Amino acid sequence: MVTLSISFSDLVTILAACRTARAADCAPDPLRARIVKRLAGPSPRLAAIVRRFDQAQMAALARYALEGIALSEGPPTVVGP
Repeated sequence: MVTLSISFSDLVTILAACRTARAADCAPDPLRARIVKRLAGPSPRLAAIVRRFDQAQMAALARYALEGIALSEGPPTVVGP
């Protein structure tokens, strides 16, 4: 199992930087570039952490991002009365 060695709060912030990504944008290297660019201004510490992730960590992060995209783009649910 690959670990990112970051807090849950940092993971949420990093995944939020992926919010405009499409599934096609989630290969590890392009995703790293996107996240680092988006975090460079508001959170240079997190941008530096993502920049240092190895390939296995980036692949895991890409899977998290893809899961988030799938969850958010899934079919609408009907809310009962």
